Amino acid sequence: MQHISERFKWIRDKHLGFTQTKMAAALDVGETTIKNYESKNGTMPGSAELIKLYELDKNINVCWLLTGEGKRLLSDNSGGEFNRHHIDQLLNEGCKKDETIKELLKQNSMLQKIIDNLLNPQIDVKKKEAGSQ
Repeated sequence: MQHISERFKWIRDKHLGFTQTKMAAALDVGETTIKNYESKNGTMPGSAELIKLYELDKNINVCWLLTGEGKRLLSDNSGGEFNRHHIDQLLNEGCKKDETIKELLKQNSMLQKIIDNLLNPQIDVKKKEAGSQ
């Protein structure tokens, strides 16, 4: 079975025909982030990036990207809004076999909060000060 990095690269390169630079711009991330997504030792896309990827092309099967199960592309393009709820639903219902994906998304979210707090410690201090008043 392909690694998620290979599936992500297939979507970017073969399906969308994007360079790493164009994909980075489309997902509003740095080019290094795209390189990490495409590295077997790198990170996996977070929920925000998965939503943006789906919004680029609603025919992309996010479940296939995350697990390698099912078809690469959805045959039924029903359109409509796709948000965090849809990803959670996919993870809970459509991809039950691979519980590690859900855990990785949680870890990604927690790591992002930690990074945000490290980069912006004054925000955390202001919240504490506001709470003590």
